Amino acid sequence: MTFNLSFRRQSFVVAVILFSTLAPVASRQARGQILQGTIDGNVTDASQAAIVGARVVATEQRTNFTRDTTTNAGGLYTIPTLPPRCAREFLW
Repeated sequence: MTFNLSFRRQSFVVAVILFSTLAPVASRQARGQILQGTIDGNVTDASQAAIVGARVVATEQRTNFTRDTTTNAGGLYTIPTLPPRCAREFLW
């Protein structure tokens, strides 16, 4: 069986096939892009000793959204899932 399709119709069929196979892949990758970040680090004093229990606050300046945490025994902290443009400050 042979199909005699015009060039225009062949182009359309090829475009539909490509779109139907590539669209799901492209949409899966797009869903993986999120607009949030993580701030982590450590808090030390002038002698480089860890400061335990320091309060670290991340604030989004436009909305005043805040997230906070305290440093652990090694002076380390992590504040996950932050919106863009957050600033951090240390309080101890």
